[in-house]
Amino acid sequence: MKKQQGQIPYKYEHKHKHKHNHDQTTAEQDHAQWGAAGVRLGWSKHNGPIYRQLIEQITASIASGKLVSGQRLPSSRELATTLGLSRTTTARALDQLIAEGYLNSEPRRGLFVAADLPPAPPRAARRSSAGEQAADSVNTDIASFTSLPDYRQFPARAWAASLRRSWLKPSPSLLNGDASSGTHSLKTAIADYLHQVRGVDCEAHNIIVTGGNRDALSLITHALKQQSPEAHWWVESPSYPPLRETIRHNVEHCHWLELDDDGLTLPTDDTPAIVVATPCQHFPLGQTMSRARRQAWQERLSAGNSWLIEDDYDNEFRYEGLPGVPLFQADHSGHTLLIGSFSKVMFKGLRLGFIVTPPALRARLLDSQSALGNAASAAMQPALADFMRQGHFSRHLNRMRRHQRQQRDQMCELLEEYLSEWCQWQRPAGGMHLVVYLRPALVEQQEQNKPTDQWLADKLREEAIRLDPLSRYYPYRSDDNRVRQGFVIGFTGGESSNARRILSALQKQLQRIGADQA
Repeated sequence: MKKQQGQIPYKYEHKHKHKHNHDQTTAEQDHAQWGAAGVRLGWSKHNGPIYRQLIEQITASIASGKLVSGQRLPSSRELATTLGLSRTTTARALDQLIAEGYLNSEPRRGLFVAADLPPAPPRAARRSSAGEQAADSVNTDIASFTSLPDYRQFPARAWAASLRRSWLKPSPSLLNGDASSGTHSLKTAIADYLHQVRGVDCEAHNIIVTGGNRDALSLITHALKQQSPEAHWWVESPSYPPLRETIRHNVEHCHWLELDDDGLTLPTDDTPAIVVATPCQHFPLGQTMSRARRQAWQERLSAGNSWLIEDDYDNEFRYEGLPGVPLFQADHSGHTLLIGSFSKVMFKGLRLGFIVTPPALRARLLDSQSALGNAASAAMQPALADFMRQGHFSRHLNRMRRHQRQQRDQMCELLEEYLSEWCQWQRPAGGMHLVVYLRPALVEQQEQNKPTDQWLADKLREEAIRLDPLSRYYPYRSDDNRVRQGFVIGFTGGESSNARRILSALQKQLQRIGADQA
């Protein structure tokens, strides 16, 4: 079979045609079905890391239905031989697919498409031709900055080992679905992690495992509407749009709290309040609440008629100085709930998070979980607990801190090279993104009755580039003078060549605006 770079048929059964026993004939028929379905794998040295190309092509074939649950795939050795690659490359791709739940490895049988597949990633879904034209020289994906983890750094083998270990002898309570608030082993591991990394003292008993932050917010809003029906709901401005929409979907009225130099301001009256906030590192602006403002919030909570829902996002990643201790730890009134997610440390498809609840609210939250349903994956909980218990989680976290600090520094160098004439920014001390602000002269240049940052984003979309305008993070009309303009730029998940493409295109549009102003 002739191997070509860019067009490799996914038919390695040709190697077996000289064998005629019954088992081999059956295997040949299975392999022939793959070819008939039009599944093809290939690679190109121009399309980024080869193992990522293989992952995207296999997930695209699964998303399109060309690979179905239970279907057998070639081993890493067979795939390497067919594609003319090293076994290290193919093993890395297949190990990550196993780790993300797309494939199952069965001893002495082989590698199969998983029965319980995770949701298809948007990128794979967009590449409708990825399974058929495996190695086009032109990548048609939309280019964008991302604040997701760099999955090239994920310890897929260690995760796969944790999956195997944790399911060799699963507990009857797990199989029966009895651990409604989460498995004891995972809640214990989360409590240890919060103490060691975030300085939070909590009991495993007061941790509720969730399906991520949106699930956590849905449970909390359901519980607090019953606990404090007269309270007014408040959200930061600016804030993460999906978070804002989750709250607005679940409560009748939602109000906005501004930021000043000390951080999040307090409601102006003494009406009972429920506040969703990111005090340690505001999202998206990155501001840390001052000591004086933290004290003011503690005094407000100690009055006993308000609640704070503290989203402790991205605070594992601190590159300079010490991370701030969550307000949860300092609040002795028992009126703060701490929520967190593992999607930024592990991988997005894990869909596991947690709520640390005050003891007085635990029963009501469990009632809400019973009423709304449990969205946390029971299958992944023992694996994550094992991964943390074995020390892989902390080692991965330390490695990612170093890696993401380098990515942050590289992004700041690129911004200086391309955008320093038109934009301002600060090097963030932590997190996975930064905010680039348009200079005032550009903000005043409204185009087609749109904020300049949204107009620029529309123009770059025509070039298959997606930018995230800062003005969309505000809940106000775009002409409100409280709305700042710029872009939220993730620096952790992409290639530097991708970043150069985006920034070069943005630079050209900014040059055109500058020429028009002149």
